[in-house]
Formats: sequence, structure tokens, C-alpha cells
Amino acid sequence: MGIPKRFWSVEFQEVLKGLPFKEREKLLKFLEGFKESSGLIIYGKPQSGKTTLLCALLKEIYRRHKVKGYYTSFSRVFLYLRRGGDLKQLYSFLVGRRLLAFDDLGDEVLGNWEKNFMGQVLEERFNNFKVTLVGTRYSLRLNELSTEDTLRDRLGDTLYLRILKLGRVVNVSP
Repeated sequence: MGIPKRFWSVEFQEVLKGLPFKEREKLLKFLEGFKESSGLIIYGKPQSGKTTLLCALLKEIYRRHKVKGYYTSFSRVFLYLRRGGDLKQLYSFLVGRRLLAFDDLGDEVLGNWEKNFMGQVLEERFNNFKVTLVGTRYSLRLNELSTEDTLRDRLGDTLYLRILKLGRVVNVSP
């Protein structure tokens, strides 16, 4: 499943207890309607539990629906390519998984080629009813008073809009 060793013992019910009621309800509805879902966006400040929740969700989906997912980060995807990894093989892997969790969306500085590649991956997954979970520390909304980058600033319009197609947004920050 690609889950980092640090998160092997994480349990969904324990993670759920630490979230606000509204966010717990979103997660439970997502799990109930998993077969019809296109995905989930998990947003929160650094160290708020996004990775923990992503890993716990992967394990819980396997328990409930017997769908084995895979956890990775956007940085890891591009590191693989920079080290000479096979592009076709990577693309097939990313679009072929029934369930895929991408962590740290927006942390990687993406050029046009990377944005196009990830946009294609996400579009292909969406069009073929594959479930994609995404974790990000970047806000999805523009706050007029904030000088911090939003997810749209980091990804550009096209990739940002593809991410929004995933559906529900869960905010893990208090």
C-alpha cells in the first residue's frame, strides 16, 4: 500500500475522534459511498494530521471495501522521474490503481510539463471512476487578507480545477 512505516499502526477510529463533528460526518459519508466517489481532498495546516488521516483512510477502505490503495506524494512521483524512472510505467501505475492517495500536494514546485502530466493523470483517473485522495497544506480558497499561497497559486488554474473535481473537502485544522 506504500504506507510509510511510521503510520502502519494508525487506526481510522482513533484519528476520527480528533476531528470536528462536521469533518467526521464527511469522512463517514465518503466511506459509505466509496464505490460512487471520485475522491476526497484533505486540507490542513502543517502537522495537523493530514498524512495520518490519509494512511488511516487507506487502511479503513481496505477493511470495509477490500480495495487496496497506494500512498505516495507528488514529490516522490517527480523524484522517480528525475532519477530516470520509466514515464509510461509510472503513468500506467498512477492511472491504473483503483485507489490512490497523493500527499503534500502543492509542496513541489511544478513546471508546465509536471502540471500537464499530473493533470492528465487526474483527468484519466476521474474519467475512469478511480478514487483519488489528496492531502495538502495549501488553502483551497482565496483569502483576501492573507499573503500565503493558495493551492490555485501553487498549481495553476487547470490542475487546481481538476483537483476540485475530486469532491468533498475535509479540513483537519482546528
